Amino acid sequence: MYVLETLTGRVIEARRYLNRIPGLRDDDPSRERWELWLADASNREHQIVVYSRCMPARAGHAVTVIHYGGRGVGLYNLSIGMRVNFVLENPIALLRSIDVVVIVFGSFGALMLGAYWHPMVLLIGLPLLALYGPVVMLKRRHYQVSLANQVEEMLDPIQVEDVVKPFKPRR
Repeated sequence: MYVLETLTGRVIEARRYLNRIPGLRDDDPSRERWELWLADASNREHQIVVYSRCMPARAGHAVTVIHYGGRGVGLYNLSIGMRVNFVLENPIALLRSIDVVVIVFGSFGALMLGAYWHPMVLLIGLPLLALYGPVVMLKRRHYQVSLANQVEEMLDPIQVEDVVKPFKPRR
């Protein structure tokens, strides 16, 4: 389970940045990011960064953001009643370029060590490198699914509270 926090406030400013180029170790496929500045009930400002192409909130909207270490993973717009799970909206890349580099250079290193030292290195090293890719992809997929499920579980009560809130109890 991940430690997700919620932050409710009004959007002061929403800026979109398109000049982001992913690096070797970057797990985010979208080249866009949004910086949301929220003012909470005590007028303190908070910055939330969302890596996504879709943003259903504009300046002046009341929102509840679910974030994980300052990175927005879910949002419910209280003004228009729209919800977004950013983990499902922009899934992470299961195979990154750094993985290909590790497999290629690891195979080359296993071949060199097998030729220089002992052929048993080839029998151990190459199957381990062949397993590296699927194991890493399964780990990333598990991370994505578990985080998306947890965000959905947190978005459901927020949406229900927003729907129930406007109705006043009968006297």
